[in-house]
Amino acid sequence: MARAQLTGNSVVAVIGAGTLGRCIAFELSMSGHRVVLFDKNPDSVSPDILRSASFAMLQPLWRLGYIPQDMVGRAVANITPASTLEAVAAARPALVIEAIPDTLALKHEVLRALERLCPPTTIFGTSTLNLSVNDIAAGLSRPANLLGIRFFHPVLLIPLVELTPGTATANDVVLEVQRYMALLHKTSHFGPTKRVLDRVQVNNYQLRTAHELGYHQEALPVAVPVHQHGQH
Repeated sequence: MARAQLTGNSVVAVIGAGTLGRCIAFELSMSGHRVVLFDKNPDSVSPDILRSASFAMLQPLWRLGYIPQDMVGRAVANITPASTLEAVAAARPALVIEAIPDTLALKHEVLRALERLCPPTTIFGTSTLNLSVNDIAAGLSRPANLLGIRFFHPVLLIPLVELTPGTATANDVVLEVQRYMALLHKTSHFGPTKRVLDRVQVNNYQLRTAHELGYHQEALPVAVPVHQHGQH
């Protein structure tokens, strides 16, 4: 079966509504992309909770000049909550990004279930930091559809995304995800790495990259260095 091209109209499922999962979902929603956000705890994906979380996360960024105010309101506008994997699959996502705890058995359990439920062309991205993509893929029936997709936190401020293909990952999967990340104004590089940026490095990287590329989040204002806000 031919794989459908990932576009701004594609449905993307984010599995896990923790800090990283919510950040990814908010970023996609603010870009106008349709998102299904899953968590086994229905309260974690309730509209009121998501609105509150988006406001707490994004309002300070607006006040510091990182994003325009209207983006704060768009953070949940395109998110559909789900508390069962069946509900996720019913949306027929073209891409699934898991952001669940870094436990191999748990990732196998969730991804195997989604493989059974989702279309055979669905691409799966794992956000793992500590596990091998090959080890995760080894437990799946369609390992060619899996690769590592690691967003750097804070997701909204860093245009870098790390893609880590496994030995079984299909080349067209890698190219399609790389192209889709470009639609989100993300710069893909290939991993794996284990580096986690601290707050100062995050700010400096965002500032430098914005200048180099000539844009940030499609003409958002460039953030000023942390120390100019009296924060060290």
